[in-house]
Amino acid sequence: MKRYNHLSYDERAKISQLKQSGLLAGQIASAIGRPVCTVYRELKRNEAPPGQYWPDTAHRLAAGRRCRQARLDKDIKLQECVMEHMQNHFLDT
Repeated sequence: MKRYNHLSYDERAKISQLKQSGLLAGQIASAIGRPVCTVYRELKRNEAPPGQYWPDTAHRLAAGRRCRQARLDKDIKLQECVMEHMQNHFLDT
């Protein structure tokens, strides 16, 4: 499967600048070197209020949708408890 990179804040700032200057999504995509669908999706998901695109708001909204850190990665005690139960389960069988 092909990997992708999230848009950076700088790319979002450039999208905002180009959108405010009146360029279309295809022209913006060419200017920043991203696929047209990426720019369309970015504008659709992160316009706030509708019709307005601000890089600060867009970056915050996008970060809020990213995968959050797994609970086991954050909670060492929980991780130890789960490991202990798993070891006991496999030793009993």
